[in-house]
Order: sequence, then structure tokens, then C-alpha cells
Amino acid sequence: MDKVVVLNPHAGDHDRDLESWKELLPWDIRVSQEPGDAGRISRELAENGVPQIIVGGGDGTIREVADSLMSLAKEKRPQLAVLPLGTANDFCKSIHIGPELETAIKAIKEGLSVPLDVIQVTLNDKTFYGMNVACVGFVPEMTKRVSGSDKELWGSLVYALKSVETAQESRCYHLAAQLDGESYEWDSWNIVLGNGRFAGGGVPIAPEAELDDGLLDVYVFNGETKLDFLVEGVLSLLGQHSQSVGVESLKGKSLKLNSDLSLPISLDGELLGEGDVEFQLMTGALDVVVGQKTQ
Repeated sequence: MDKVVVLNPHAGDHDRDLESWKELLPWDIRVSQEPGDAGRISRELAENGVPQIIVGGGDGTIREVADSLMSLAKEKRPQLAVLPLGTANDFCKSIHIGPELETAIKAIKEGLSVPLDVIQVTLNDKTFYGMNVACVGFVPEMTKRVSGSDKELWGSLVYALKSVETAQESRCYHLAAQLDGESYEWDSWNIVLGNGRFAGGGVPIAPEAELDDGLLDVYVFNGETKLDFLVEGVLSLLGQHSQSVGVESLKGKSLKLNSDLSLPISLDGELLGEGDVEFQLMTGALDVVVGQKTQ
């Protein structure tokens, strides 16, 4: 087997049964039944020498598989490809694979791949890995409010709706930060670290980020009032927040954050927990099939 699909049948709103997936996809399929299955299956396939794993799912499933593969030595990690089956599919947008399955299948068959960077997060003595965007503060607080039924009802619009709701209770965090060893102090309500460009259902949250440049694009939202939050939030939805005087834009390979308040952390749309945190970019850590426009 040179290619195997690890399929999350619960991702997004797809209603195909396994037989219809087998008719559509010209590769062997393994089905994930519950959280953790996709990562476990992918690791087993990698350990058995399968050279390419195709993740059929959303951003959370992709993160789960990437996290599992990063536990292997670099030379033993298989190539990764993706089928956009989730609600937001933000990572697919970042690698220029559109929402149509036919587009993704075509890209996989063409086989253009690039070694992409991976975000490593160390939180409460645990290590996590993801491909796309990490957030501190407001975005994780918003993510807590998004349920599976909300996604089914509203699709990617749910992120905008829950952002408005969360803004009513948002707060600032006093942060002691180290970016590539240089010290900063921030009073921020939201921090975004972009490896990929898109989050929250297509919002260009890190509009200049590149998945293979060896740098995280860091945005520190420093607004102090509810009006500041609103203005900076609207600008971020338009991908223009870097132009706001209240948003500091930086680049780096590593970022440490400490606060007297418990910091909520998310990675690729998944809540990781709360606490002081360290982010590190792992350069060229996973070989990923991409769309033509990344070249």
C-alpha cells in the first residue's frame, strides 16, 4: 500500500456511507470511530511503512494525525495529504486546496509536496503539535462556546457569531513574553501565532504567513476597551489587523508566555488547556501534498 486514507466520517456535514467513499476514493480506507483513532491509526500505518497518509477530515483531525506523526523520528514520518471534509478547512486553504473533493484528489494524484513547518506547544508539561494557527486568550475562549451542534447548524459562520458573544466577557492578560530570547511585556486580550494564514472558517488571521519560511507570524492584540476589541476584531475578519495601532506584528521561531492569570490556549481550533505556555516552530518537519499555487 503506497497510500491509505484515514477517514473521519463525523467531520463536517458529509452524509456518505463507507461504500460510497470506497467508490469515490481510489485508495485503501481506514475509518476513525472516536477521538484519538485517527492519530493511533496513522501512527500504526507509519510504523508499518506506509509512505503516504491521506487525512479525510477537518482541521482537528489533521492536527490529531500531525501530532501522532511528530512522535516518530523525522525519517520515519510518512508524507501527509488531506481531503477537506471539515466545517472550516482552514489548513486546506493555507495549502491552496479548495473545498471541492475533486480538487484535493487531483492534487494528491499530481503529488506536488513541500516540507512544511509544524507548531510545537508545551503546556503543563505536555507537548502538542499542529500545522496551522495557535491562539492565546480570546480565540480559545470563543472556541469553548462552539459545540458540534453549533457547527452543524451554522457551519463556519458559527465562529463569527460566537466571537460577538465572547467579546462581551473578554479580558486583558498581563504577559511576560520572550520571543526568540528577547523580553517583552504585553497587556493583551488576544495573541495569534500563524504558521498558516487562515482560521475560524476562512478568516485571514495571519495574512502574510508562509508554512515553509521557518517563522511564526505573531500578532499581539493590545486593545484596552470594548471598542478597541470591536475595532480590532472587525479588522482581523478583513485580514487588516496588522494595520491597527493596537496590534503589534512580530516574527520569530519561539515564544514563551507567562501570566498571573491562567492563559487559555488553542491549536488548530482545538482547546489544549490553560497555563503558561511555550511555542516552538519545527522547521520542515512534515512533508505535505499541496496545491499548485503554493509554488
